[in-house]
Amino acid sequence: MRDLAIGLLLASALALIAVPTKAAASASANIRKSPAPSAAFTLPGTNGYSLYFKSEKGLLTIIASQRRPAQATIATDGTLVPARLGPTSESTYVYFGVSRDPGTIEADLGAFGKVTLSFQPSGAKKVTSVDLSDKTEKCTGATKVVRRLGSFVGSLSFHAENGYTNAEATSVPGTVGTSPFRNCSTVPKHPAEDEVLPELPTFL
Repeated sequence: MRDLAIGLLLASALALIAVPTKAAASASANIRKSPAPSAAFTLPGTNGYSLYFKSEKGLLTIIASQRRPAQATIATDGTLVPARLGPTSESTYVYFGVSRDPGTIEADLGAFGKVTLSFQPSGAKKVTSVDLSDKTEKCTGATKVVRRLGSFVGSLSFHAENGYTNAEATSVPGTVGTSPFRNCSTVPKHPAEDEVLPELPTFL
């Protein structure tokens, strides 16, 4: 088990070369600014670990944790799960250059394994409303998070360094849809006229 600082990325994580991709921009009445769509699923690992996978904007993030992660996650039923507060112990791996299409996740993780998955929707979805009324106009985030439920099918193998946790699967339930990420600061209630208030990021 590793006692890592929150947000620390393992130096041994394999960095792949990012592949340039045109990002499709779309406007909608239910958002201020639109984050890219994302894919998310959780896979049980050995030795009491859970592996939280997220693919978003060409970036695949894998969090290995024995407790709820220090980052917000999305449950199999599309429920938004807040980050765990307080001390935590987890490992985070980041891989660049995966497809920006959340329905396709392909990544060669080198010694850590390989992921080749495609999303098969079940037809069900989970819609969550997010209240951003007290946020500044610079807030980036969706006011309606729509997650399609289904399964990621194909092959997945993950082998952590020194074998502290491993996992393999050919099908795992997950979701695809609106990213719940937001980067906002709260509107100050009574700022002084000459006071400059910085935009501090907050995350779901």
